Amino acid sequence: MRRWRAGEVILRREVLNDGRAWMETPVIVVRDEPELLATYIATGAPFRFPPGQWPTANGRHPWAGKERWHGHGALMLQRPGEAHAIWVFWQGAQREFRGWYVNLQEPFRGTAHGYDTQDLELDIWVPVDGPLEWKDEQLLEQRVREGRFTAEQAAATRAEGRRVAAELDAGRRWWDEAWASGNPTPRGRPRRSVRRSAVVTHAAFGVFGVFWGAWAAALPGVQENTGASKAGLGLALALVTVGAVPAMLLAGRTVDRYGALAVGGACAAFAVTSALPGLARSVPALALTLAVNGAASGAFDVVLNARASRLESESGLRVFPLAHAWYAVGVLVGAVSAGFARSAGAEPEGVLVVVSALLLVVAFALGGDSFAPAREEQPRLRLERLLLLLGVAGAACAIVEGGLESWSALFLERTLHARPAVSGLAPGFFGGAMAVGRFAGHAAHRFSDRTLFASGTLVAAAGLTIAAVAPNAPVALAGFAVGGAGISITAPLLFRTAGCGRTNPGSAIATMTVLTYSGFLLGPPIVGGTAEALSLRASFLVLAGLAAAVAVGTARFRFVESGT
Repeated sequence: MRRWRAGEVILRREVLNDGRAWMETPVIVVRDEPELLATYIATGAPFRFPPGQWPTANGRHPWAGKERWHGHGALMLQRPGEAHAIWVFWQGAQREFRGWYVNLQEPFRGTAHGYDTQDLELDIWVPVDGPLEWKDEQLLEQRVREGRFTAEQAAATRAEGRRVAAELDAGRRWWDEAWASGNPTPRGRPRRSVRRSAVVTHAAFGVFGVFWGAWAAALPGVQENTGASKAGLGLALALVTVGAVPAMLLAGRTVDRYGALAVGGACAAFAVTSALPGLARSVPALALTLAVNGAASGAFDVVLNARASRLESESGLRVFPLAHAWYAVGVLVGAVSAGFARSAGAEPEGVLVVVSALLLVVAFALGGDSFAPAREEQPRLRLERLLLLLGVAGAACAIVEGGLESWSALFLERTLHARPAVSGLAPGFFGGAMAVGRFAGHAAHRFSDRTLFASGTLVAAAGLTIAAVAPNAPVALAGFAVGGAGISITAPLLFRTAGCGRTNPGSAIATMTVLTYSGFLLGPPIVGGTAEALSLRASFLVLAGLAAAVAVGTARFRFVESGT
């Protein structure tokens, strides 16, 4: 059986008698030796409950209402071949040792991604002071009646419990009691390193946004330098997506296989290619550089979100909403800074070279980050039902987001007859609201992801409705801000759910991202076609209905509950 390195994130699965896994959670390897496997479930580690009909009274896992591990993390000590594990618990601000918890379970079995076991319900609690306590004896009988365990399993579980209790009563413990002291942070992944990873990840998202904001501000100058017509520019810009899609699929497999090397490499490639469009002096050259830059951007998008997913799994930190908030802030900072630079006489290539330099700095930081490769030897594209549902939801949200971002200024100017100075405020209102919404989503950690997602899409629907019926520009701007704040939280929550509980999140995130990008392609003809047939007001009402439908659909399928 292969050995895991200290600090690696692996997958602990509870597997029933029929071979089905009904609960998964990421754990951190503390020690893996021939006679001991010690793993740590960190504060905030997410639980994932695969869909299915399970042998319980309500057909769900007993922990199905929980979405993450709360309180202090817990250490799990287990020896090969033994039908129990020792869980170590702490309490209070000073992390005081609380006691040993003997968890009766099937002997763990190593897998390609971690290990499998099955909780056998019966437990023994050994407090710091006082006699040991038997727990869940009646539940064991209930599980036999429900068909989850056989009578023979229950008898063997009781026998194992009596054996361990006898050892404890005799004062014999096979484990080292030094495990009770301090924080068992795995060697090679101290808490300071985790915090550094979070800072680097957030900075990378921010600089990623800076590029796209600066690119939007530099685009008129690029069009002038290349002499591109509006139609020619539109075709060249479409190549960004054309280049991105295949690169995303490849990037998911690459980051799972090569870890931090792939993240740093993708960022470096994006840094180099980000300056190329500014150097183009013809439409064909622009089209080629945008295709290359689109591929690098798509790859960086996937590996960066995979990095965030692994960081959440291994640390329990809430990364996604805050990281995506910094991306939105970066877009605003990049757009404003590049706009001022252009006003001062800077050329597009100069602006993009500065952003390229920032990305190179981030690439070095990401390349040196502690992000181990996944254990799967040949990561592959994943077409699970969950990912398809997430991709459909992501595409729908992308249609809504793209509609708000691209058509709001046109709506103000053409429908409400606002002056250009007023209509130009719409993208800014929308972008600012996106950042605020994501920061708020990060702060709202007491609410489940399912609640946040449903609330966000319903708020987006309300904002779009306000804008659609607005009698004047101020009311419409308010509607766009409300809609932007609502839809902002959907992308980070979908990315989190796609990677939740996986040791190789890159392939899963790549699948969902490709499906999500289809929304940005489908959105313009849907909104434009509706506007042509009816009106832009009708287009926004259609988007409002789509956002509401996503809220209802996600609540029905419950596929957002696996991430927190």
